[in-house]
Amino acid sequence: MKRIHNKSIGWRVSLGVTACAFSWLLSVASFAGDVDSLIKNVQSASSEVRVEAADKAAEAGVDALLPLAGLMDNEDQFVVKDVQHAMMHIVHYAGRPGAEGEAEKAEEALIQVLENDSSHAAKNEALELLHFVGTEEAVDAISDCLEEDDLFEAAARCLEEIPGDEATEELLEALEDASVDKQRRILDSLGHRGDPGSADELVEYYKGAPAQLKIDALDAISRLGTPVDAKFKLPLMAIASESANRRLPEILLRMADVEAEAGHKKKALKIYEALMDGAVLEHVVCGAMIGIAQLNDPETIGMFGKKMADPSPAIREIAAQTIINWKGGDVDSMLKKR
Repeated sequence: MKRIHNKSIGWRVSLGVTACAFSWLLSVASFAGDVDSLIKNVQSASSEVRVEAADKAAEAGVDALLPLAGLMDNEDQFVVKDVQHAMMHIVHYAGRPGAEGEAEKAEEALIQVLENDSSHAAKNEALELLHFVGTEEAVDAISDCLEEDDLFEAAARCLEEIPGDEATEELLEALEDASVDKQRRILDSLGHRGDPGSADELVEYYKGAPAQLKIDALDAISRLGTPVDAKFKLPLMAIASESANRRLPEILLRMADVEAEAGHKKKALKIYEALMDGAVLEHVVCGAMIGIAQLNDPETIGMFGKKMADPSPAIREIAAQTIINWKGGDVDSMLKKR
């Protein structure tokens, strides 16, 4: 069968493609880098036009943030996605080093989004972006969002990243009246903040916390990088319990490392020994053994001797290397007795 080639059809197709490409180039070129052009193009029916506008949104500056936020409730989810990208590019550019003035204006605009009658989608996006440029000036507006269920997660995550004592204080205050699930999330934020100034209040919270939240409170405390009060009783007896949360040994190992770094050798050793004897997680036992070895206390040689018969090759290796490193003097004497 002969192939029939219709040249007129080919020319029409080529002209059509060329016309479409030319039209697309004109529409993209129409973005002049100003707010009005950005708002127009980011709502275009053409995905290419929207993406181009979003990618160049920083050229329009922070003045575009409020009108862009007004588009977050657009029915077209593809438009919403490109609006989000546009806002992100603007805020990221405003937050660059040496552009403090732009960052401040971006923060002010995002605070306005939180404080006015913007849609929840717009407020959620403002919260997602504020931690890039937010300061203590934004804390009150962010904290108000903790009271709204559909904004709570974004608000907690935002406060996590805002520098300064005020953000820590707001999170601690929010613990008082929040539901159990929200308290757990707030504790996670406080832990990630790692603000040593929250240690005393978190210890007090731990003492009276519901049973299901004690592990979360202890986790937060362990991430602060500061030793706890000597009178604070750690749940060391729970390490070997079958019902013990698997997170507990890792939390206690982290706390032992903090105590060791602070020079609290006796307290660190007590935690390490409890973990070395009672923990079932291999990496925790290894971590405790390394911690004890770094304390350089040959009096603990007996514990390492017992671990020489452990089923775990990793544990046996650490025990052997520690004993070898300590070899000499009293250690030799102890080894001979064994």
